[in-house]
Amino acid sequence: MAITDKDKLQKEKAIRFCISNRLIPYVEVNVSNVKEISTSQTVLTDVDVLGIEITKYGKVRKIIFDCKTLDTSPINRAFWACGLMNYTSCDEAFVILKKKANEAHKLSAKSINIHLYSEELFDNYAEAKSIDYLDKSSYTANINTWYRYLSYFKTQSKFEELGDYINNQLPLETDYAKALRGILANVKDIKGEVDPGKTQHMAIYINLIMSLCFVLSPIVTDFINIFDPTHRKEDFERMLRYYIWGGRDNFLLRKKINELMSAQNEQISPEFELANWNEFVELVRVLLDAPAHLFLCCIPLREISLRYLTEINESADLLIVERLMESNRIRQFIFRASSYLINATGLPKDCDVNLRLLINKLMANDYKIP
Repeated sequence: MAITDKDKLQKEKAIRFCISNRLIPYVEVNVSNVKEISTSQTVLTDVDVLGIEITKYGKVRKIIFDCKTLDTSPINRAFWACGLMNYTSCDEAFVILKKKANEAHKLSAKSINIHLYSEELFDNYAEAKSIDYLDKSSYTANINTWYRYLSYFKTQSKFEELGDYINNQLPLETDYAKALRGILANVKDIKGEVDPGKTQHMAIYINLIMSLCFVLSPIVTDFINIFDPTHRKEDFERMLRYYIWGGRDNFLLRKKINELMSAQNEQISPEFELANWNEFVELVRVLLDAPAHLFLCCIPLREISLRYLTEINESADLLIVERLMESNRIRQFIFRASSYLINATGLPKDCDVNLRLLINKLMANDYKIP
């Protein structure tokens, strides 16, 4: 991806569609083999823009946006997008073309859940779906800011694996308990490299909080269906523990392996739990009070993350404030998730302090924040 990409304007349109319709946008998501059997990771293709939402019923929906500026057969592109959609377990795809597709191709594509639009018709559709699409002041809507964010992982080898995980693997993951464990494991690997005084590192940190809120959303929604307020604390913890580790048998197997390893290496603790387990249990209990509000944290966090990498825009700040004030739970949930990530991984506490200060200042209507 480069600043000279011909499809950058189409990508911005797709990003604005996501933001205006409450979808978390991911840009240039690399798609790899189902199982890698070579010595290095293979990138099969990429998704130009991926939008993710969690419905009020807890269903995760993923939408592909394929941007094409070159002349190509619309229906052939639709078939390609359908294959990518099925391979990545996505639900829907939009193909944004330079020219119009004929009506027959559109109908055929729609039968396989693919939508063919020229740039102009996509604008019309997006505006009709949400008038907010016309607002271009969002930090997230600026593709050049995305370039600055993504290029950092390519130039900083110590953050490369983390970047691949949170920007490519995580958005395509379907096992969200596994994704939660993956976030914690990848963050622990770089905790000593994070400097809260660097804007790039704060952008990454806030992206991690967003990632945590995202994966916890379907987890908490699943759990509320089996949660009984009359359960004893021990029963609640047992169910949560087994859920997070992929079931009772998987947990017991991992626990046994850990015990064997700790017997041979005194530096490995014989205790086997998710990092900072007690705080995680309390975090889930808090989130169970309003599970549908957790996903609302993700869009403002995406905005705040990219805010660190560009010039401050008062209109964009106002959009962040509007999103933060959609629910009185949003700030509370963000702060609880941030606290847990710090304590579970050993990241610098000033990352959490900086985030809290920024959000509180934004919500106090102090937009001229350095």
